[in-house]
Amino acid sequence: MPVRTISLIITFLIALLSAPAQIRVDQQSEAQREISSAETSSARLDYPANHRTKVAEGEYAIARIGDLGIQPPGTEEFEFSEVWTLWANDDGGFEVEGEWRFDSPDTLPNRIPFTLRLSRDLRPLSLKEFVRLEWQSDSGPLSCRLSPAELYCESGARDPKHMIIERLQMTRPYAFLWPISPFSLGSIAQTAIQHSDTDVEITAVVAEEPSPANPVCFVSHPASMRYLGRESVVVDGQSILANKTLLDPSPYPKLILWTDTQGLLLAAQRATLPGLRLELMKYRRAGNATHR
Repeated sequence: MPVRTISLIITFLIALLSAPAQIRVDQQSEAQREISSAETSSARLDYPANHRTKVAEGEYAIARIGDLGIQPPGTEEFEFSEVWTLWANDDGGFEVEGEWRFDSPDTLPNRIPFTLRLSRDLRPLSLKEFVRLEWQSDSGPLSCRLSPAELYCESGARDPKHMIIERLQMTRPYAFLWPISPFSLGSIAQTAIQHSDTDVEITAVVAEEPSPANPVCFVSHPASMRYLGRESVVVDGQSILANKTLLDPSPYPKLILWTDTQGLLLAAQRATLPGLRLELMKYRRAGNATHR
């Protein structure tokens, strides 16, 4: 089934969890790449900017090592990156403003803005993604609230009767792998670090767009986390002593995560396939910011 717009962000994770080490995407229609600047501006008003301080800027990207092999006819390899700015609020929480970027040799670059609210310990609280659903033209921006007991998302719509609401009750820690994978992975890794003497059972959640009759739905998988110790990684030329954890998102292969002491994801790679790796390629703190 073609990779849909709503699940583009998860394709880098699936590539890490699946063989071969390649990422492919079907060409999107022009209508689905369009994001109204008016919608983006108005939705961002939900994140007040008059009492916040810039903390850092960063960029996640896929780093490939070695030969990726031959691509089947009709498919395109594309590059993924996530460029973001982190802001601190007066209440101690954080905000992220960012953009997902996808480049394919035969298509124009795809760019999807997003905003994200984080708790004091960088746990995702809510998000907005400025894109429309594949099967629902009257949709966007997509918005979600992530509480410990429930994952709640709305499709957005000009006509209220077109609004799609999805909610999933949660009984244990969970990682929402679409559409905020780097920040969600860093947050769930903290759960394993806090219980370093035992495996921690969690839930991995992704969003799919199956058909016009079912435009969007949640799919959850049992998973577990394990703390592996500390290990140095290089971020933007600087060596950082990171916490190392193992994510086992059955039925997919295992994933190794490296995070800093506050839960910021530094790198992620498949445990048995280091040739495809998501890394924090660029990181710059602003002024006197105290994060990390």
